[in-house]
Amino acid sequence: MTEYYQKLMETIDKSPLGAVDYGVLIGYFVLMIAVGFVCRNSSSNISDYIRMGCKGTWWLSGMSMFMSSFAASMFTASASQAYLGGWSILIQQWFMVLVFVYQATFIAPWMRRTRSITPGDAVYGRFGRLSEQILMYTGVPIGMIWAGTMLLGLATFVAPVFGLPVEWVLFSTGVVIVFYSVAGGSWSVQITDNLQGFILIPVTMAVAGLCLWKVGGFGGLLEEINRQGLAADFAWIKPRSHEYTYVAKELSGAISPQLYTLPWLIIMGVYSVVHGSNIVGQSSRYLSLKTDREASKAALFAGFLTFANSLVWFVPPIYGRLFLTPEIEATKELGLKNAGEAAYVITAIKVLPPGLIGVVLVCMFAATMSSMDSSLTGNAGLIMRNIYPPLARLLGFGELRGKALLIFTKVMNLCMGIVAITVAAAMMWWQGAGGLFEIFLDIAVLVGPFSLPFILSLFIKRLPFWSPIVGMATGGAAAFLLQFGERLFGMTFPLDINRIYHYKLLFVFFATIIPTLLTRLFWFTATDTFRDKVEKFFDQVHTPVDFKKEVGKEQDAPLARVIGRLGMILGGLFLLLAIPAWTQHSGEEAVRGTVAVLFIAGFIVAISAAYYLHGIRRARLVAAEDQINDLDAVE
Repeated sequence: MTEYYQKLMETIDKSPLGAVDYGVLIGYFVLMIAVGFVCRNSSSNISDYIRMGCKGTWWLSGMSMFMSSFAASMFTASASQAYLGGWSILIQQWFMVLVFVYQATFIAPWMRRTRSITPGDAVYGRFGRLSEQILMYTGVPIGMIWAGTMLLGLATFVAPVFGLPVEWVLFSTGVVIVFYSVAGGSWSVQITDNLQGFILIPVTMAVAGLCLWKVGGFGGLLEEINRQGLAADFAWIKPRSHEYTYVAKELSGAISPQLYTLPWLIIMGVYSVVHGSNIVGQSSRYLSLKTDREASKAALFAGFLTFANSLVWFVPPIYGRLFLTPEIEATKELGLKNAGEAAYVITAIKVLPPGLIGVVLVCMFAATMSSMDSSLTGNAGLIMRNIYPPLARLLGFGELRGKALLIFTKVMNLCMGIVAITVAAAMMWWQGAGGLFEIFLDIAVLVGPFSLPFILSLFIKRLPFWSPIVGMATGGAAAFLLQFGERLFGMTFPLDINRIYHYKLLFVFFATIIPTLLTRLFWFTATDTFRDKVEKFFDQVHTPVDFKKEVGKEQDAPLARVIGRLGMILGGLFLLLAIPAWTQHSGEEAVRGTVAVLFIAGFIVAISAAYYLHGIRRARLVAAEDQINDLDAVE
């Protein structure tokens, strides 16, 4: 293994990043900061800051939802699964596609019609203050924990592989995210998500394309899989008794025998779609859209992007398994316990020209930042909109309103960022993110039932106000016993449901949902006041949004023009990378590298130009409509 490690170090010279790569990374951070500066005055109230004042468009929010649906783990943990088990990981991505399609049909329009500013508002409108407060006081802390774990996951992988200090990655990334999130709120979050998507999509397509180019196309890839005897390992669905070849070859990492079996497929597929009915979580992103129809289109767009990109994400780690296994396994000497997590990056290093290695690093930053930024702004909104007002009334404080509330929400957003960075640093310094990290994961499993009861919110009207509290209690108890029952009480469970993840998930799901559903039998206990509240909620959910009457002036044109301008500048800068791609290689390598750069730059410029032209056309259309309305008013 040492000889391969030395070979790897000779290839990447202890860090694969050169001056051009560092320039790309610094330029990316500058661009994110610039967006925050541009959007600093976009919000006039908390509704603007948290949900863009309901002026989001399907193309803006759809891309943002797509980018926030995954993190850097897509290029590490998920890539490792593809490296060891082939195409099965695609099924997990397609579950998310089904969720988006399902949400487009039902949840997206319904959520927008609640007219809520935060998901906490939707819970309050449906069940009242008690359920809202319980959800807020559990949801906000776990949101910060997950934001910290995403940041740490990025830092602990990027640092050893790219030869960067862990602390530098953690703090620099955290500071940039906090800056643009605090400065522009949901405006800068969604704009940066779109620009990050402009980078990530063509780069991942280019990496996959270069891999296929080297192997003679997709057919060549399949032939090589069969030639190396990996067809069974790479089968879509595995039998429970399947023995992976990586065990005999002593490759690092592992795939649980529970995963990618038929029971796993059925349970995870149903659970994913049903869990998409939740009025908390990612469904809250639909609150920022202009109308219910725009919300449905955003969900469909996010689903399309997820499906299309999943087809290229896992080609590089599979290529790495076929042709670069020694180099990938050598990364264990960099401190990685699971070398398969480096499969995507090592493959990219091998196939990309100089200057584009930094772009792969940018993709990993973009995937994490687009998930983390919405968490910070969303949690700040929950605190200031759903936790602070009742707390202020309870303690006799005067409630903040207007500009003062907006300023304090920005301060709270800053605090959320500091907390997330602190959590990540604490996990990093606590035994190398070992024991404490596992404790946080246990806590995350335990708080899962606190959101599950709200799956029924939009489908069943006759649920008393205490209905979700019952589900939280029974689901929480079930999760606790499955997690700690054997250790604390010596409990035994049939079918090892406490050890098999999808069985545990199914058990907790039923332990939460069935008691919640049974409370329907006690609807007769509901007061007339609560019944009127529920009727009002469902009347709103089934009343389409009239944007012009309820919101007013749209922001489609300026949004499209801003993103278009920034994107075209970004594409032009990417075009400069063709110089090192051509000059630092020769022959076919120079051609491949230059074509890759031209493809990425051309893609960014083309999509950005389309945004910009759409903004111009939309501005003319709105101006014409305003002129007609003025003439009608005069007449």
